[in-house]
Amino acid sequence: MTTPADVIVSRWLAERHLPPSASIRHVHKAAEALIKARNPFAALDLLDSASKRHAADLRIEQLAALALANVGSYEAARQRLERARQSYPNSPASEQEETLALLGRVYKSLALGSRGREGESFARLSLKAYEQASTMKGGFYPFINAAAMAELCGDKRAALEFASKALTSAKRARRRARDLDSRYWLEATIGEATLLLGKEEDAQRAYAAAVALLGAGARHAKVTMVVATRRNARLIASVRGLSPRWIDETLRVPRVAICCGHMIDMPDRAVTRFPVEAEHVVLSELREWIRGQHVGIGYASAACGTDTLFHEALQDEGGESHVVLPFGREQFQLTSVFRTERDRWPQRFRKVLERASDVVEATEERFDDTLSLFEHANRLITGYAMLTALELEDSPLAVAVWNGERGDGPHGTADIIRAWQRCGIEPKVIRTDAIATSLKLPKRRGKRPPQLRRAPVASPSETELRTCAIIFGDIEGFSRLSDLQSFQVQRWYSSTVAAVLDSVATKPLVRESRGDGFYVVYESITEGGRQAIAISEAIASSTPPTFSEGKAPRLRLSLHAGPLFRLYDAILQRETWSGPSASLGARIEAVSLPSTVYCSREFAALYKEAGDGELSCEYVGRFTLPKNSGVKSLYRVRRATAKTLQ
Repeated sequence: MTTPADVIVSRWLAERHLPPSASIRHVHKAAEALIKARNPFAALDLLDSASKRHAADLRIEQLAALALANVGSYEAARQRLERARQSYPNSPASEQEETLALLGRVYKSLALGSRGREGESFARLSLKAYEQASTMKGGFYPFINAAAMAELCGDKRAALEFASKALTSAKRARRRARDLDSRYWLEATIGEATLLLGKEEDAQRAYAAAVALLGAGARHAKVTMVVATRRNARLIASVRGLSPRWIDETLRVPRVAICCGHMIDMPDRAVTRFPVEAEHVVLSELREWIRGQHVGIGYASAACGTDTLFHEALQDEGGESHVVLPFGREQFQLTSVFRTERDRWPQRFRKVLERASDVVEATEERFDDTLSLFEHANRLITGYAMLTALELEDSPLAVAVWNGERGDGPHGTADIIRAWQRCGIEPKVIRTDAIATSLKLPKRRGKRPPQLRRAPVASPSETELRTCAIIFGDIEGFSRLSDLQSFQVQRWYSSTVAAVLDSVATKPLVRESRGDGFYVVYESITEGGRQAIAISEAIASSTPPTFSEGKAPRLRLSLHAGPLFRLYDAILQRETWSGPSASLGARIEAVSLPSTVYCSREFAALYKEAGDGELSCEYVGRFTLPKNSGVKSLYRVRRATAKTLQ
């Protein structure tokens, strides 16, 4: 049954329009639904629109702070919550508890993202907020968080006191809990409280009960709940000097895996590589490996042979199967699926895509014999798996079906394995040559086909293709400035950006400026990320003329990565790099929060695959992009910091 909140959500996502009849209570419910669906930007926009129509409301402030915290804007969330505390000093105890608990969470996040004394200071502010929240209504949530923060701050007596109260409160609330999420968090709270009280066996039983509620094959969103529980348990164990082994075994999450390997041999293939007779053995070994390694999430392409077998095995085990194609599925079938008129690979390909959790077409480009798109998709597969594993606080596994020899061309199985090894991923290799020998199959040792190469580039300005990092930036509120202010701001920000770009040896492929916006392209994914952060920091640390400190316009900045073509721009009378990926980068910048760098999932994946650890890309949610550009997963980019209290 459709509720008024559902109507608000659908209208807002489709039209960015708040129905005139929408009550503030229904707006609250709609914003909560958007946040739960990991669409915090839409929630922020909705709440901002509602605040202009309705009277001042504490719940709007709380939900806005929650959405800001979910996108990693902890300082903005803190400021909003502190203002809410001052503006609503006489609100009911339950509302004050909510505000203080959110404030405690924000300070905890700031503590875990800081070092040394600053981290310790934030940790004590978090403890203070949770302590104050616990005095309101005595709910289990502030009690257990106060206990954990007291433990991390070294206050053992307070930790035991709050843990005891959390245990009592959670057991009382357990009798009233109905929905799955509430029941899970109550059992997890009981586990954490008993762990803090030094009762490891009781804690293990409670944690096991929480995991059992989710059932086998829990979807990714539910698995992240277990990850959060395990993270807290590990922190407590490290402070107590306990072994985390039983914690990891009890709060086990599915492993993430990537797969690559040979396609099934064509009937007339001169050299045996993956004979059709070996298919059932490879499928059996893949199934055994998936079960033995507890793989529940997998990434691969969907070519006939290895890729399809991996997806079939994982899907049959109830796992999440993620397919990444280098280009459109119809063209992909012609290049990588169809074998003979009578084979069943096309039907199996379509069934794999139907059962997959998602299917990503890395580009919209048609196959043009450059092989660049295959390389791009291979890198995305690895990067996506690394991002998912990172979210689960793990590292990805890998399996390859290979005959141990070089491929017929670049970007084949041997090259992918070497790329994995450069990322620190050592794969399990299923050797098709050994399987063929065990089955006593005849070996075809004809002349190896000539190694495929990139098509000759007759006109680089028309056909050259590279995967690049794309930076877009503009100034918030530029159109509202006076003529003099716009002149001063444009001169200030353009000279600041230029100074950053000129300060490093690696020069961008493109650097262009239009009005209050700029467009920069780097061939190096890592260099693009570093320069985006450097630009953001340089703008944030300076102020244009005639603006007082804190009143200067702020920069919106986005990062994307994808294939771009080199072309000659007849209007500018120079070469540039452009393509659909550049347009998508501009759409991401349009929804970015000021003074923050956001990136696409593609950039985050390729940055992770590149192996650079200077920056972190933290998932913040899914966002509807302007100009019918669809819904994209976005990440916040910032300098990496230690996630420990030191």
